[in-house]
Amino acid sequence: MGATFSVNDPHYASYPREIAEQEYKNSEERVRPSNPKYEMPDNIADLERLETQHYLMRYLWQSNFEAPVDQVLKSSDAKVLDVGCGHGTWIFELAQEYPNAQFTGIDTESFLPKRESSDNIKFLEHDLQHGLPFADNTFDFVHMRFLTQYISEKTWEDVIVKELVRVAKPGGWIEIIEFDYPHYSAGPKTRKFTKAAMEFLASKGFNGLLSLKLPSFLKATGQVGDIRKHDKSIALGKWAGKVGEFAIQDMSLLVTELRAELSSFMNISEAEYDQLLEDYKQEVEKFKSFFKTHRFFTQKVNVDEKTGMPIL
Repeated sequence: MGATFSVNDPHYASYPREIAEQEYKNSEERVRPSNPKYEMPDNIADLERLETQHYLMRYLWQSNFEAPVDQVLKSSDAKVLDVGCGHGTWIFELAQEYPNAQFTGIDTESFLPKRESSDNIKFLEHDLQHGLPFADNTFDFVHMRFLTQYISEKTWEDVIVKELVRVAKPGGWIEIIEFDYPHYSAGPKTRKFTKAAMEFLASKGFNGLLSLKLPSFLKATGQVGDIRKHDKSIALGKWAGKVGEFAIQDMSLLVTELRAELSSFMNISEAEYDQLLEDYKQEVEKFKSFFKTHRFFTQKVNVDEKTGMPIL
């Protein structure tokens, strides 16, 4: 199955501004505690994109994970895997909070952290598209975040999701966070930009609306229980305060990384691309644009060895 994006997809279509803004305003999921546990760092400019992304998600969700694994991670034999760990910010933070647990991060060499690890952390270089180099039923918690633009939809379905479930222990938890490329309450330049990005991804087999497919991919393994999903909207721009500033910086850095390929795909010069990016950053302020993130988590069930059926 390849990527199925179409500009006619109702999930892509830009909402009328008044509807989109009301949806954002009314979203119960975006309400934050009056005294948040996690604050945003003050210095935005000096953070790399992956770190910016981590702190944004941590503040938005007011947690580093949602699966009910807190007590498990406090035990001395708990094992955690972060797939596509990037620079390891998520792992470094949790390893401090849960010193008894063992954390493993896996990614390609270009992303792996350069700083030293603590005794309960290790990092492995590996191409995720070739599966995971671990035995069945190894980890109590398997975590993965924001790999839509790096892994094709077919690989997600045929390899990645199956591997996440395979290496989790029976009774262990799998958690995936992804975002949708389409923007809501979007202006014309923003729609042009996101439409081109979606079509570019689709041309390479990637799906900018992968969140729509993940539940069915997980269910197809036949080895998970109920799949829980929570959504949060992220505002883009200074109009939404520090969160909006972090979000537009993260998104701007992402599309800047794609400049060479995406400008060629759009048949425009890199200078025209840069101007479009500037117009985009102005429009999200004017139209109060936002996009959506999704958090899925589910528990691996025991499977009857004779029948191969899940034991619920």
